[in-house]
Amino acid sequence: MSEAEQCIKRIQSHKGVKRVFVINSRGQTIRSSLNDPEEERRYAGLISELTKKTQSMVRELDPDNALKFLRIRTLTEEIMIAPEPTENKYTLIVVQDPTEDEPLALK
Repeated sequence: MSEAEQCIKRIQSHKGVKRVFVINSRGQTIRSSLNDPEEERRYAGLISELTKKTQSMVRELDPDNALKFLRIRTLTEEIMIAPEPTENKYTLIVVQDPTEDEPLALK
């Protein structure tokens, strides 16, 4: 099992975690805990677009700054997005239930 797969399994084991996946800079899924390709594409495409816009906004406000982490909390889900700041640009995405007692805290 690769290091990436071990990391996904470890994150998935946390209470409340519903989905874990890694996408590339084109919004294509590299690794995923989802079994629904359509839902995978929908999440990956929307989150990829949001991440690119947010990165652009951060650079526009301060050219020396960079997006490290993005957290979105709704009534039913918390989406945590951790873009990799290198040229390969992989993004880790974790979707969890925010009502669980011990939600995952990515840093």
